[in-house]
Amino acid sequence: MEISKKTKFKFNLSSLLCGLYTLSENDKFFKKVSLKNDIFLNINSNDYFSPKLVNCHNFTKLLNKLSLRRFSYNLLKPVLTANYIDLALNNNNGGRTKECYEEIILLRKYLRKFKYNYRSYFIEQSRNFNNLPSDKELNTSAIDILFLFSGV
Repeated sequence: MEISKKTKFKFNLSSLLCGLYTLSENDKFFKKVSLKNDIFLNINSNDYFSPKLVNCHNFTKLLNKLSLRRFSYNLLKPVLTANYIDLALNNNNGGRTKECYEEIILLRKYLRKFKYNYRSYFIEQSRNFNNLPSDKELNTSAIDILFLFSGV
């Protein structure tokens, strides 16, 4: 009998915060937290969060929101389903095809907004201009964060 090995998921705090900010930028957590004073980004990906207990509590509450989990799962539907577009086209249901395209467009908008937020707020603060992540790396990170949020 083989024992399955758990895969270790590596992510940095800046990607996690960027994903949270992209999905719920109007939350009270981001109104109380200052990116310049409460989050410390390092060039070596050793990011640190504020030691204030209130910020940690609000951060945990935001991560555990059911609406965030459901929305991130809905964003992942095109990634999770094999042959997602083919199934919609072969279904002969115009409404389902339109719904599938809308879900794909919503995922593209999320990826675009994630890249914009990451480049605007997190790369600038860490001052890591020599080692800028490519679009593919940012998209992979954004989708990994969605998997983390949804719990899949």
